[in-house]
Amino acid sequence: MPGRFYQGLDSFCSLVTASGAPCGGMREEVVFALYQCPAALHSRFLFILSLSLVCRNRLRLLTQFLEHLVSEGSQDVHVHNALGKIIIDSNNNPEHFLTTNPYYDSRVVGKYCEKRDPTLAVVAYRRGQCDDELIHVTNKNSLFKLQARYVMAPPK
Repeated sequence: MPGRFYQGLDSFCSLVTASGAPCGGMREEVVFALYQCPAALHSRFLFILSLSLVCRNRLRLLTQFLEHLVSEGSQDVHVHNALGKIIIDSNNNPEHFLTTNPYYDSRVVGKYCEKRDPTLAVVAYRRGQCDDELIHVTNKNSLFKLQARYVMAPPK
């Protein structure tokens, strides 16, 4: 097992450029080898892995792993960001996740939502009080009613 893990880690690291940006094609066995290792709990590593999988529309490979981390009480922002992206892509009640989960980064998840569903981006930005981003996305997508509701809402 340790040898297999290090082989998978070497394969993964060879697919990531020096700047930390993922490149190349990652095979499924590399993902599963990393899935089984305790080092995958490292926040920066999980962040790079999730970026790599988002680029290939394969983030769902981590769904069970991320749900397991959350059930164990993980409050890591990268875990919740990745799980939020999966929920948004699968359209599995994303509004509930965006309004009730206190651990995701509103700017990261909101930016992810902008191209997929701008109204979800508004929900994420509203939760994080990201005024500039919310105004930008509502202007860009002509969501003026949502913008007016946000501007006229009493401060929390």
